[in-house]
Amino acid sequence: MAKYEAGQHKRAYIEAAGRPHYLYVQSGWGNKVTIHNVAYIKPTPANPQGAAYGPVGQPGYPALGTFDADRPGPIKIADDVAVVSIEYSSDADFVAFFA
Repeated sequence: MAKYEAGQHKRAYIEAAGRPHYLYVQSGWGNKVTIHNVAYIKPTPANPQGAAYGPVGQPGYPALGTFDADRPGPIKIADDVAVVSIEYSSDADFVAFFA
């Protein structure tokens, strides 16, 4: 679990490797986190830490939208994803985690 600060069009990298692949975002009651852009970073034989980007919008690689405080997830992420990179806007600090 990691905490991310409020702001407009900020970037966060959420590590997914070795964990169950359901993404949750908790922003506190009445707040929301809007995801503007997302990249799914997958490991490749040449770079096990992740170099290729997943196909956003395909099964397991959803195009994320808005997380409301009363609907923090889960969002199913493909098993081969190592890192989820998001560009977000949020009026309040929030936490994101895989569970």
